[in-house]
Amino acid sequence: MRVVIEADAPEAESRGSFTLKVWDAEGTRSVIVTGVTYP
Repeated sequence: MRVVIEADAPEAESRGSFTLKVWDAEGTRSVIVTGVTYP
């Protein structure tokens, strides 16, 4: 599976590792992905 996220952030704020949480349309289920990095 591949997920593409586009986000505006200053370069200094986009460094490091992040946790991404994605909900379904009803808000009843979610997936948490750790270790997300931005190029």
